Amino acid sequence: MSKFWDKFSFYNRLTFKPIIIWTVLFFIIGLIFEFYEFPNQNFWFVVITVVSITLLFVSVYNRIKHIPYVCKNCGHKFFIKFHQMFAVNSGLQSRLKCPFCNRVAWADIYIEEIDEKN
Repeated sequence: MSKFWDKFSFYNRLTFKPIIIWTVLFFIIGLIFEFYEFPNQNFWFVVITVVSITLLFVSVYNRIKHIPYVCKNCGHKFFIKFHQMFAVNSGLQSRLKCPFCNRVAWADIYIEEIDEKN
């Protein structure tokens, strides 16, 4: 495989691991609610759903906030904030606002630094 696909698969493993964990946990909680009767079952289902989805977003963000991006306009390296996690992306690029030049552009993942962490 090429170097690009190695980095792409690493990035996907980094972000999909928490998604898989929370999906399995949510499935188990759903089975518990299906087979046991609780008082105020609808209330607890909503609470557990909101908490699970919130923890899912937080756990994914905690994994990807350490991935550096490079602005194509000015060349500065920066890290994303929580609201930028929902930005449009295509593979190893995301459409982000650079904190240095304040322009919205496609930013590449800084692959060399990911190599050093492995």
